[in-house]
Amino acid sequence: MASFGRSEGRVTIAKLFGADVIIRTTDVDKTIVHLKDIAERMNNLEPVFDRFGQYMVREHIPMQFERKGTPRRWAPLSPAYARWKQRHYPGRPLLVLSGKMRRLFKYRAGPRSLRIDNRRRAGNARLFDIHQFGASRAPARPMIQVTETDRDVFREMVREHVAGES
Repeated sequence: MASFGRSEGRVTIAKLFGADVIIRTTDVDKTIVHLKDIAERMNNLEPVFDRFGQYMVREHIPMQFERKGTPRRWAPLSPAYARWKQRHYPGRPLLVLSGKMRRLFKYRAGPRSLRIDNRRRAGNARLFDIHQFGASRAPARPMIQVTETDRDVFREMVREHVAGES
């Protein structure tokens, strides 16, 4: 059982990330059951990570491609590569030749983790790593940039899960 703080008669004080949560109740047994339910939901955040993974793959990453990076804008192509790309793939936006990399984003959710990945390769290198972090001859063009809006979405998903609303 998780520890929720100290009891002072009918008031329970719980410390959460440095904040005090004061619970006033007339039904201590019902409150204890409710707090145990919250603790169980907090021990398994897989539903939250699953929803957030879907959000990242279906909304966040497509928005990054649409806006060419946000908040950090993607570097433009070098003049020589821009000319080559225009000849071979006219009209295609940054980071898109075939569109395969854009379609290969996947996520894996667990009780305490979320992993978003892309296995698209160019030879021995993963294209995602090259674009996300940069390489010797390629500036970083990160496709995953968690913004404050994304954090707000995640916080709301956690709040709903903990409250039993999701």
